[in-house]
Amino acid sequence: MDAEKPHAALDLDWLSASWPRFGPWNLDARHANTALVAQSYRSMGINRFIVAGVIESAADAEGLKVALGAERLAVCRLHAPLEVVEQRLRRREDDESLGWFLARAATLDAQFEDDGLDDLVLDATRPVREVAQELASLLDW
Repeated sequence: MDAEKPHAALDLDWLSASWPRFGPWNLDARHANTALVAQSYRSMGINRFIVAGVIESAADAEGLKVALGAERLAVCRLHAPLEVVEQRLRRREDDESLGWFLARAATLDAQFEDDGLDDLVLDATRPVREVAQELASLLDW
């Protein structure tokens, strides 16, 4: 991985954190805010983006691609067995929200296996640096 190549990291959850919500899962706000941030970075010469977030449909992927002003979008699914995801959620979430996150994780796990939206699937049970290096290599970065 060439860390010297201009790039920016974007977290879609933070770019869509608002009330009220605008569109399902606040996608309207997410795409509008992503477009503004990406435009700002592009004006500084940055044209590569590492984006963390959930992509649930082809329309969502296309909306993100347009918002980023990207010629191409590579969707990478970081996969861990549902049991591992559940363990991580139990460590991270409080009792009040845990049930929602566990149900959501099970829904997404089943959905992602069948939706065909991902260009790459990487094993997310490995150390973060190892996963990042593999992704960079696969994307010729």
